[in-house]
Amino acid sequence: MKGAPWFKFWVSDFRGGTSEMTPHEVGVYTRLLCIQWEQMSLPNDPSRLAVMAGGSVPEIVVGKFDAGEDGRLRNARLEQERKGATTRSVMAGAAANARWGADRNAD
Repeated sequence: MKGAPWFKFWVSDFRGGTSEMTPHEVGVYTRLLCIQWEQMSLPNDPSRLAVMAGGSVPEIVVGKFDAGEDGRLRNARLEQERKGATTRSVMAGAAANARWGADRNAD
């Protein structure tokens, strides 16, 4: 689901997953999550990641992303959220279409 302007952010899960990170590492991780959300994935290239992150990308952060079959990096949890968002969007669209269709048939 490309183009969604937001994703669910589970505070306790994020805190638990970043509890051993420095503030710099948390900032880099957060920025890369946001970029992944917008661009669907991240390049598996340390120099490009550093540019995107605004500085060096520590190994603890890189470890939060896995390379897919296409070689690009993705955070598995964020992709779970994307699937959930897609499902919710499709269901909401179907419900709206059913409702609008019912209104059209009432005339």
